[in-house]
Amino acid sequence: MIRQLIGIILILSGFVLKTFYGHLILRWGNIETFSLIFFAIGLTTLFFRFTSKLEKNIKGISFKQSPLLWIIKGPLWVYLATVAIIISLFWISNNLNTKLKNYALKNSPVRTTATFLGFESQSSLAGRFSKKHKEFAIFQFMTNKGLITQGIPLEELKQTKNSFRLENSKEYQSSSPQNQKKQTFKIIYAESHPTFFKIL
Repeated sequence: MIRQLIGIILILSGFVLKTFYGHLILRWGNIETFSLIFFAIGLTTLFFRFTSKLEKNIKGISFKQSPLLWIIKGPLWVYLATVAIIISLFWISNNLNTKLKNYALKNSPVRTTATFLGFESQSSLAGRFSKKHKEFAIFQFMTNKGLITQGIPLEELKQTKNSFRLENSKEYQSSSPQNQKKQTFKIIYAESHPTFFKIL
């Protein structure tokens, strides 16, 4: 019972982390990584007893002799289901984060000007294995809670009418923002949650 409780807590922790903080671009890689770890360990812990029983079921059964029986009675389908659940949890939490953003921007929008700082490339734990990186455009703007540095995914930026030429940009360096080409954009941010913003 304790093992199952720990598994549920880990899954919920990953879900809350991704839902409420998945939009924090400067920490995106860490949030993705920790969410993946929480989901994977949580689901493994939750299904541990069940998969152990399935492992015992296939003792003495050879995959070469009876592959269908080995798959049906073995834990392989549980592992595949775990991967599917993790993908679903990521998809649901991403969508909930987007809904929170839209709700916050609708209820407490504030117009201001943001300065473009450059681009940043990040990768999560899964991205490091696949050698895939995600690009973000980084902006800085003044809010009711002070100066904020936040970003948006590159694909979202390309959808705006104010999209600019990527080849003229430089890699974002937080330690030397003076090296970046200064460009400004009209944005709205949520007064209640200033890290939620979008380009007009």
